[in-house]
Amino acid sequence: MKNKFYTPEDIFAPAREEAEIQSITNNDVYKFYMLDFILNHPEYKDTPVEWKMTIRNPNIKTAEIIPEEQLIEQLKAAQNITGITEDEANYLENLKFDNGRKIFSKKTIEFLKTFKLPDFEIKND
Repeated sequence: MKNKFYTPEDIFAPAREEAEIQSITNNDVYKFYMLDFILNHPEYKDTPVEWKMTIRNPNIKTAEIIPEEQLIEQLKAAQNITGITEDEANYLENLKFDNGRKIFSKKTIEFLKTFKLPDFEIKND
């Protein structure tokens, strides 16, 4: 009988020797909403942004749980994904609000077709 409810293989893809992110669409929809807004409001297109992961529980030290080499490997694997597939584009293009209006503009779908994640920097604050 196991002493733990979960093993690392259950929740951490590198323990299964696979990439955590398989598609740009492995993301929360809010980021796509923000992208759609920015692409359709060019006055915001040059606004610098930064993503930061925040663990709100001070007792969890991510750097002690996830080896930096594995994190880098996963981030590089995600960087190798170029854009969304045609099926993903069709799915996103056909999403509609209750009133029938499309959720994402054509401009956003076209942008996502060739999107690549930028370089990254790891800091342990």
